[in-house]
Amino acid sequence: MKKSKLKLGLVTSFICGMALTACNDVTADSKSVVDYKFGDSTISLSTDNMYSDDLETSAGLTKYYEKVRDLLVRATFKDVTTDATNGLSVKTQYNTLVAQAENKVEEQKETARKNAKNNDTSYSDELDAIYESNNVKDEKGLTEKFLLDLEKEQLDSAIMNNEKQLEILRDGNGANEKGWINSAKPYHIKHMLVKVEGGSENFTRATISKDEAYKISKIVTLLASGSKFDDLAGNNLITDDSSDKLGDVGIVNNNATTKSLKMVSEFQLGIYTADALVNHKNSTTALEGIGLDSEIIDGSLKADGITLDKKVVKDTIKVNEVPYSIFEELGQYYELPKDSAEEAIKDVNAMVYPRNVIWNKYLNNHNVFVIVNKKADKTSVTELCGADEYDSTLNDVYKEGSQSGFRDIDGKKYLCAEDGKVIFGVRSEYGIHFIKIQKSAYDADLKTYYPIALKVGDVDVTKQAAGTNYIVGLDNAKDTYDTRLSDIKSAIKSYDSNSEYRLYNFLVSYAKSKNLINDSDETTKKILSKIDNHIADLKASEVYKQDEGLKTVWENYLRLIKLQDDKRDDTWTETFYYGVGGKESYTRSVTALIPEAASDEFVKLCNYDSESQVNEIKTTLAEFAEGGLYYYGK
Repeated sequence: MKKSKLKLGLVTSFICGMALTACNDVTADSKSVVDYKFGDSTISLSTDNMYSDDLETSAGLTKYYEKVRDLLVRATFKDVTTDATNGLSVKTQYNTLVAQAENKVEEQKETARKNAKNNDTSYSDELDAIYESNNVKDEKGLTEKFLLDLEKEQLDSAIMNNEKQLEILRDGNGANEKGWINSAKPYHIKHMLVKVEGGSENFTRATISKDEAYKISKIVTLLASGSKFDDLAGNNLITDDSSDKLGDVGIVNNNATTKSLKMVSEFQLGIYTADALVNHKNSTTALEGIGLDSEIIDGSLKADGITLDKKVVKDTIKVNEVPYSIFEELGQYYELPKDSAEEAIKDVNAMVYPRNVIWNKYLNNHNVFVIVNKKADKTSVTELCGADEYDSTLNDVYKEGSQSGFRDIDGKKYLCAEDGKVIFGVRSEYGIHFIKIQKSAYDADLKTYYPIALKVGDVDVTKQAAGTNYIVGLDNAKDTYDTRLSDIKSAIKSYDSNSEYRLYNFLVSYAKSKNLINDSDETTKKILSKIDNHIADLKASEVYKQDEGLKTVWENYLRLIKLQDDKRDDTWTETFYYGVGGKESYTRSVTALIPEAASDEFVKLCNYDSESQVNEIKTTLAEFAEGGLYYYGK
């Protein structure tokens, strides 16, 4: 009996601490802790074990939080939605919600009638089952339950779409709210994908088709000659993805609470790092916020011998420079060998086809690359040619705002889009991505780039120039301004996994401002303080999951890069075990990448006429394909 008084006294004390109605309207019965009368309605604060001990457990605090929140919703809905100073705008007013709740009850009655007929039971029994499943006693309780759900839905939507609240969510408040921009590190990215079949972990001996080689060559050579990135991204004849949106990927966040990212790691982590190293190399925030913040990386976390810190990431995830000339060669030799022209060369190992030599040496790795106006050096596996540009005429193609081409950045000629942004490339499990960072997380004007309303003050953002903000960042009639604005709001809200607590905090603050809560009541203060601490713990848990998720995706990506680099080393060692129990072994040194000279010899083969010359070259190719000086493996 003592415990029953504790539970009743505790909850009743809280309700009496609110200036909502006289305490003599609070009663108890055998089915609920308390019944709270609000006007003509009754709210039942019912639970199986709402004792004072519950204030010390997470599950118990969750129950208290839910009941107090529901009480605040019912007590303040009419006032808070008609108070202009709050800026809350609900789509459906109270009287309409009442009608909707009553309609839902009628639907449940009809369900009970159908169930009674189908189950050969009574209507009364089926209706009682519906009441029980909704934790209410009768039709009035069911109506109140549906009305409460509708009110919560309206308030939650109003809170999360309120400009003041969205601004805090986006920008932070300088106190306990970091904000979406600071936490999620949003990027707006466009890309073109050329799908490539085959295993993405075959780092040195993969093959590509004639069509794949042609598309890769065509995209780069067209960009080098002045074609606009957006125009090419919308051409589904040479790209394999996103052509209907001109390559627009949308807003990419670093949310990793599920231990995965929105995009594949090579794409997302690679592009984050490339942006930091190429575009923001002098920025003090380079590599911050993408899983490499000082509070996340402690220098002691290791993955397969890799210390996960900023220096190692910079050293490991290099931004490769790929010479433009190899894309020209892909276009020149992509069809070799011909399918039926020369019977004599049909059986040559595909690894020495020019397109596959180029693919494996320059493109079949998971590091981000940039394309430079240089000529490939056929005498070296790792170095480009000297300081001379490959094609000086291409230097005159690029015109910012109208033509893509090679742009001088720090003394190097990088392939850039028409807006001057560097075009990055990366190989993922899906193929080759050509990527343009439309808006970097490191840029200073992210608040204006991601507006939370079509009109900000006196400025109509839809009237601004394309690229000024996300809403007008895509020249595509299929997308409306409202849709793009919705994208921003969804990105901001989806990153916040604790949105429902914002409704609770808002209503508590409102109730206090209207003197609906008596802060001097000790029990009331205790309950509110416990709930606040509980919410803080839940938020801290989400931060922890995000940090751990980022560590995981970085670990996995670094493992992939390290494995790739080991396999792509000029000479790496294979160990073979034999004998009883595999205790004896021998090793052999393997040349990982076939020299470009092999593809040169193959090209010559296609131009030879005499049988003796063909046989001579076939002998050389056999050495490339099967061992000896040019061992490549089978």
